[in-house]
Amino acid sequence: MFKKISTSLALLILALTTSACTMSLDRFGQLISPSIGDDDPSPAVSVIKGTFPLGQPAFNLQDKSFLSAAPGNKFVGASLFDHKIYVFTAEGKTLKSISLPAASKWPDGEITSLGVDSTGLIYVGLVERSGGTAIREYIQKYNLDGVSQGVFKDFVQEGGIFPSAQDIAFDSSDNVYLALNYFYQIRKYNKNTGAQMVAYGAGTSGSADGEFWGNTKFTLDSSGNVYVVDTWSDRLQKFLPNGSFDSKVTWPTQILPVAPATVASSNVADLTLLSNGNFLISQSDSNGYLISFDPTGALLFITDGSAGATQFTSSPVVFAEAGNEVYVMNSSTTRVYNKITGALARKYDPTLSNALGLARDTLGNTYVSDMGGIKRFDTTGFSDLSFAAGTMMYDIDIDSQGIIYGSNLLTGKIMKYNPDGTSAGEITPTGTTYFLDIVYDKTLEADVIYQTDATNGVIRKLTTAGVEIGTIGAGQIISPISVAATSDGGVIVSDAQNTGPGAPFRALVKINPDNSVAWTILPGAAGNITTILGIAVDKDGSILAADAAGNKIVRFSADGAHMTTYGQAGAAAGEFTMPIDIMVDAGSNFYVSEAGNSRVQKFNSSGVVQAE
Repeated sequence: MFKKISTSLALLILALTTSACTMSLDRFGQLISPSIGDDDPSPAVSVIKGTFPLGQPAFNLQDKSFLSAAPGNKFVGASLFDHKIYVFTAEGKTLKSISLPAASKWPDGEITSLGVDSTGLIYVGLVERSGGTAIREYIQKYNLDGVSQGVFKDFVQEGGIFPSAQDIAFDSSDNVYLALNYFYQIRKYNKNTGAQMVAYGAGTSGSADGEFWGNTKFTLDSSGNVYVVDTWSDRLQKFLPNGSFDSKVTWPTQILPVAPATVASSNVADLTLLSNGNFLISQSDSNGYLISFDPTGALLFITDGSAGATQFTSSPVVFAEAGNEVYVMNSSTTRVYNKITGALARKYDPTLSNALGLARDTLGNTYVSDMGGIKRFDTTGFSDLSFAAGTMMYDIDIDSQGIIYGSNLLTGKIMKYNPDGTSAGEITPTGTTYFLDIVYDKTLEADVIYQTDATNGVIRKLTTAGVEIGTIGAGQIISPISVAATSDGGVIVSDAQNTGPGAPFRALVKINPDNSVAWTILPGAAGNITTILGIAVDKDGSILAADAAGNKIVRFSADGAHMTTYGQAGAAAGEFTMPIDIMVDAGSNFYVSEAGNSRVQKFNSSGVVQAE
């Protein structure tokens, strides 16, 4: 049922869909064009805000090596490579990002630990190095608004080395406990003065009672007892509040549900005493494991991170308790489990699966169609709504009333949705529709839908009720793939060579309002274009075209002259894998959806990729 694209693009389609359709893929690309502002001196929408690229999972940060629950049903995480602290809602929406001191940024520095006390103060362990040698280690404090609260502790060397604070916890009075791995101790510090109060552990490496063998993780109970596990043993040691060793139990470190049946060491990544009195450990191996046991060491449950939908492979695996749930993170995933049974409650994966069409409303929300329907992203870049499940829309647009339109290739209809995702009806168009563009016609004082009719080789103009009010392009194009209206009443069309499935791209064509051809750009000509899908018209009249097979964005002047090319094939920032749609905001920033990378990237007017 599907069609249109170059033969080279047909190969790319196989990666996007298992249906029998050959993909003609999306277009749109223009939001600044008349519908929301191209010729309007006071456009209702200016610049899209939020964190980019869109499509990343909730709780998104690279190398999520630290996680702590915070007051107000919030979470705080840290990223080694971003060198930032992030404050999240329980749904994973980013509330605040906090940049850390540059001197402690990897690889010349490092984040070593993170904790949040009962008042919401964030404590982060930092190290600064020179020539690979530590020259400073300290604990920096911030509030949840990201305002620095000064340095809690500036460590001095003991025996010629710094302590390496690898874990942070707090007692009921918010005194600070630090695991100092190089000193083989847990130390308690006064929350106000930073003065040491108690030391836990013999200060030597080994397997004897009170010794720590390798790196340690620890947790506290409400009475101030300290529980410690270490790398090279399967014991949980208990220390009394005064620092003396009390007892130990063996925890089920070797009980793994899949081969190999044992591991060389306990590889503990995190430890906590849950509010129900049981312990939870995350164990890092080739897969991640959650192991829960009671105070006697008896196994309660084990969750294997390699098991399909529960997957949280790689290390470190960190977690934080929230109510009856535990949030588990590693470098690429976030999962939420029932803390009593270990059952998976939900997961936060990348929010887009083959990003396709792009649109934007007057509130600054961005809508992206993908293989699962349509996702809405709010002004922070957080995906807060999904709808239109079971559709396949390679193009979407929004009218002046906020109604979302999408050409559903599975049914051949143009679907309409209210801003809350509920149905607003549908249009049965003439011919095969792949892409559309909606502009506000000031003469008619109404929105006009420009619809590609690939079957009959024409662009049709429709009212929002689906009534045809005119055509353009008849006799000048063969089988239009995508369309963008221009402020002079003409259109830019990506055209195919014939109406058959998988038809090769023929040309990018500008058609004047009188139906004459202003210019034609053939494949391999200006800009070396190969297969154009999305098209956008900037406020200066220049045209941005998404070359899906060429993995680039090409800018042309209003008269069709090549101006510049952005990007190359790849998955890094500023690179593209099958760019599909493109849109431009009032600040001439442009936004590109990629089917291959399942994301939406933002660029400034010069083509430099933007993070927010």
